Amino acid sequence: MAAAFELPEVRAVATLGAPASPEHVTHLFSQDLKTITAEGSAEVRIGGRPFTIRKKFLDDLTAHPLEARLDQLGKALLFLHSPQDKTVGIRNAEILYKAARHPKSFISLDGADHLLGSSEDALYAGRVIAEWASRYLPAPKEPELKTEAEVIASLDGDAAFTTQMKLGNHRLTADEPESVGGHDFGPSPYQFVSAGLATCRTWRCIPPTTRATPPTRRTARKPAPKSMFSGGSCA
Repeated sequence: MAAAFELPEVRAVATLGAPASPEHVTHLFSQDLKTITAEGSAEVRIGGRPFTIRKKFLDDLTAHPLEARLDQLGKALLFLHSPQDKTVGIRNAEILYKAARHPKSFISLDGADHLLGSSEDALYAGRVIAEWASRYLPAPKEPELKTEAEVIASLDGDAAFTTQMKLGNHRLTADEPESVGGHDFGPSPYQFVSAGLATCRTWRCIPPTTRATPPTRRTARKPAPKSMFSGGSCA
């Protein structure tokens, strides 16, 4: 949040378990303050994990008190905080929220710890931030499909196997199971193929004269490998 004051291009800021004042940070490693001041840095443990805290960080905390000037930020704010946060208490979120001006929002991360150690909590927080930020970010230029049969698939460099696809008016996500290095955010390529075959088999049961009306439920089963690596390559 402090950096957002100096960056005019920033339109919105989201925080996770943010402290409201320097004291709410320094009390977490009060026993190491003398070492940090004398030697310039020290390794401390916060939430059970090691962090290197430098003297410049402490100086920045003192020079940029947030509560007193947060109403001057002039940017959208989203505060995410867990009521069960034992490292930075929920009271900090209340202080910051009251000090900020609208547009501002608060999301309770019920049950989460300070560092979002649970993957479920981390994914939930990430999805909430992404959806909230979409109101303040320019929409990316959409690639155009030239034919109905064309499919656009995009894979970010750090996304492992998670692939975003555009098919006609639809968007789908493909992935691999965690057991082979994926995130399991969507069906595997072979599962997509099997789903398509199963759908075609089910539709063949619909008499041509009744295809304009909703059919009764029909089921077709098509086994799919757990991973593209379990049955060969996609090629």
